[in-house]
Amino acid sequence: MSFDFSPEVVLAVGIVSALAVVAAVPDAFRRFSVSAVILCLAAGGQILSQVVQYMHVPTQKKIELQQANALYAFSQYTDPQASTGNRDACLLEIYDRENSLIDLDYFHGYARFRIGMADWIAGQRDTATEEWHEAHAFLKKAIDANHFKSSSEYLVGTIERLEAEARDSGAPDYTSAKRDMEDAIRDDSENESAHYGVAIIAARQNEFEEAFTELQTAAVNGPASCLDINDKKEREAFWAPLERNTLWGPRFDRLRQDCQNNIDCSNRPVSDLVPTAGK
Repeated sequence: MSFDFSPEVVLAVGIVSALAVVAAVPDAFRRFSVSAVILCLAAGGQILSQVVQYMHVPTQKKIELQQANALYAFSQYTDPQASTGNRDACLLEIYDRENSLIDLDYFHGYARFRIGMADWIAGQRDTATEEWHEAHAFLKKAIDANHFKSSSEYLVGTIERLEAEARDSGAPDYTSAKRDMEDAIRDDSENESAHYGVAIIAARQNEFEEAFTELQTAAVNGPASCLDINDKKEREAFWAPLERNTLWGPRFDRLRQDCQNNIDCSNRPVSDLVPTAGK
């Protein structure tokens, strides 16, 4: 059972506790004056800390409202009919930089990364590169501010991997991309996407032991990797050399089967997979 108290209740309890301490001051004065001073300082400090916490801790309603706004803003931001100026204006109308709980730099960077990825898949490489250039700048700001640092480093690494492959499909230089992915893992060892990203680079370089180890770690840390390695197009795009390897191929197949057993949704009705009102 968990209890969710409002900041007002926490503040009131803190002040009452401090006042209970103050009630002991007269007795302390009679015994030793230093004790009374210490008790007064302790009570005053407790009241001050409670007030400061109350002023700076956002309410759950505010968090939920900004999360709802984030979903709306993202749908508007990724609207293919909207110009970049309109997208930016939409965000700035919804968020106030001083009060928002959402990091605008990371949000901008992620949104532009997604738009660039859609352009890339559609074959619009120049447009994708322009979006990623903007994404990189926003994500760098988020990294410098230590906001969503690991996630930002992963996105930067993914951009650098794709651009490296576009520059030289024969022998891409993955140095920068891998460094950013490893930075993401260093900042959050459970970042599933970063482990998956390092695995892709290792597989591209025929470093199959590293590829499998990182892929296995990714699968342990989240379901997305399990879904990916069981996707036919994903396997053809990234894991075909690993599957064909006589040593690591069987291990990859076992990992893929374990994942499939854990996340198998093929025989379940949609109503079981998608929550509905009342559930």
